[in-house]
Amino acid sequence: MRGDRVGGEATTQSIQDLLLDPRNPRIPPADHLRTQDELLLLLARDYSLLEIGESIAQNNFFQEEPLAGAFDGREEPPYTVVEGNRRLAALKLLTSELARDLLRAERQAQASEWDQLAEAAPEILEVPVVMYAQRDELLTFMGYRHITGVRPWRPLAKARFTHALIEEEGMDFRDAAQTIGSKPAYVRQAYLAHRVYLQAKVAGIDVTNLEGAYSVFARGLQNTQLRRFIGITSVLDRSMEPNELREPVPAESIDKLGELISWISGDEHHAAVTQDSRQVDELGLVVAVEEACALLRRTRDLSQALTLTSAPEQRVIEGLQVALESLSGALRDITPLTATAQVSDMVSRLVVLSEEVRRAVDDAAEAE
Repeated sequence: MRGDRVGGEATTQSIQDLLLDPRNPRIPPADHLRTQDELLLLLARDYSLLEIGESIAQNNFFQEEPLAGAFDGREEPPYTVVEGNRRLAALKLLTSELARDLLRAERQAQASEWDQLAEAAPEILEVPVVMYAQRDELLTFMGYRHITGVRPWRPLAKARFTHALIEEEGMDFRDAAQTIGSKPAYVRQAYLAHRVYLQAKVAGIDVTNLEGAYSVFARGLQNTQLRRFIGITSVLDRSMEPNELREPVPAESIDKLGELISWISGDEHHAAVTQDSRQVDELGLVVAVEEACALLRRTRDLSQALTLTSAPEQRVIEGLQVALESLSGALRDITPLTATAQVSDMVSRLVVLSEEVRRAVDDAAEAE
């Protein structure tokens, strides 16, 4: 029977005949060669399976949300589940005492919680799985679901998936964009950021904290000044060829890449200097001014370093521009009907405030 997804066949499979996916984009590539037992322990430890187990124990497995797997040439199980690995891992812990014993050897307390959930859970031996002939057929479904769709992965998992489309599936930016329902420019930017991330790992830079700050890191690489700081040239900015972007940071800029990652995500000894993605443009202003960048290196105080850039003046100009535009609009609306006592009082306060601004500007100019 054909499933409702293009190319997918609706089936029912025994839980014990289903394998966890060692190429799961949630999992770092270094962990892709793990055994099934190791994958189960990794997911149980790092990927919040208990809340999924609680939901299944209370509500049963939702038939409307089948797993998705690939035959990959196999006539008989076991089959690899490509979509729904956290749910499969939770099912194995709920239905297999051996799986819980495996966890017990490493995490006694967590295994005991799974024991309690298993007692409360309904008996589940088989689950619905939409099976595809080949893993490749699932890429579009996964891309739409987890990159641009209703169940997005964390930023680094998105980046790994997009990167794999290019490096493992041989797609260009346009093909990958079509696969995930996005634009080539987005895929290019995601690929570039992940290549920079991988360069940092290979160079031995501490990226421990970067997974939690990956969206800020990727946003930072959209800033021209930050790209120039780590040696990414204007020539590479125009490239749409993956081969030209595989090592975007030159060897002589690796130390600066380490600095950038430390500023964005912190390191073993320091907290990050940026708090969110809105501050990466401020960081870009700082690294573009040698004196400001030197101050940031000494103090790790972004606000203080920012005072040595043009940013404070720009904020004043923008604030005054907004005030001028608002006052011009108010002036056009003044009529006998709007010339009330409240309006008159506000105008008087504006006159006083404008005089204070004038004096502040004059005093600052004299002190310079």
